[in-house]
Amino acid sequence: MAVRAAHHYYDAQSGDTGAVTFLDSAVVGFDEGLSDFLSAVRRTSGRVPVLILSDSARITPAFDRLTEIAGALSLIRDGGGYRLMRGGLWAPRVADFLTQGPTNAPSISPRHLIRRPLVDVLYVSASLYHPAKASAMVGRSVELIAEAFAPAGEVSFSWGRYEPAGAAWDRAGITSLARRKMPAIDLTIALHGEGFTATGTMSVNRTHLGIEEYVELAIAVPGRGASEHEPRALALLRALSQETRPQFVLVTRTKGFPDTSLPTSARVPASPVAILVGRAGLKQLDVNPSAVAERHGGTVEGVGKRLNLVVPLTAAAPGDWAPLIQLIKTLDEEGTTTVARVLGHSDQAESAPPGGPESRRTNPASGA
Repeated sequence: MAVRAAHHYYDAQSGDTGAVTFLDSAVVGFDEGLSDFLSAVRRTSGRVPVLILSDSARITPAFDRLTEIAGALSLIRDGGGYRLMRGGLWAPRVADFLTQGPTNAPSISPRHLIRRPLVDVLYVSASLYHPAKASAMVGRSVELIAEAFAPAGEVSFSWGRYEPAGAAWDRAGITSLARRKMPAIDLTIALHGEGFTATGTMSVNRTHLGIEEYVELAIAVPGRGASEHEPRALALLRALSQETRPQFVLVTRTKGFPDTSLPTSARVPASPVAILVGRAGLKQLDVNPSAVAERHGGTVEGVGKRLNLVVPLTAAAPGDWAPLIQLIKTLDEEGTTTVARVLGHSDQAESAPPGGPESRRTNPASGA
């Protein structure tokens, strides 16, 4: 079936390979029409979905993540041609990006390197697991993120399959929908309060380890000083250790707009703020968490056998990952296996980690 007959978001065709839609909004999000377009392209034509945005547009964190895992090609109008939203490579035709590469000599667009005035935005990437039981309920991680980062005052939570996320927060309802949509579902999340905005996604996936709740939230508190980022991140990781079953949590700092939207030009390199390695990872690495925590100024959090390693990683320079690299070296030195093996980047890897091959993120379903 032709995409043109199947979907109103279809605007053009690029050869036999690409199905093109033009997204002209000032802020481009992952709305219902876009989600359905991605599904229709894959199911009815097998083409690559091509999303073309204006140079002045902003994108939401949900758009950024969900279009990438759905395999969409995001391009920005740039002079007499187009540039890759991720990377900045310029070419005169859409078709150039659907072949082996631009026919002309590859070049980075100068406009890709222009940065606009931005504010600090924190990113929380959290993988948590639940036993596959009827009593399991997802969503507590989102509440804990709000408690850790929101200024004092009431925070409004909302969720949905698409943006804008307009449904009132209901963990029981979210869990029920996730069960009906197994093995995987992606949701959008929005949090708002006085001087506080957080937006992003929550994915619920069935894996061989149980039910994975994977959350990515971008958090903007424009009036807050950079010195508060690390203590609040560590407070979040301690709370997750006490109330959930985290497998891996990473908090990073980058730059964005006050509503957490991102520019379509080059982004400020992310900087690590704090990390949590859960019990399963510590077990696979076979390390003594107390020894690692002492060496890196971290702590061991959790109760009973559910212990987690929490380590601050803040560096002075933006984009400096040296503290995390040093932590990885210590984990390799102290353990009986390597981080690469645990993460599945070795031929000797025996099992996938949280968020590995069985995760929704590496095998997106239609309409992701």
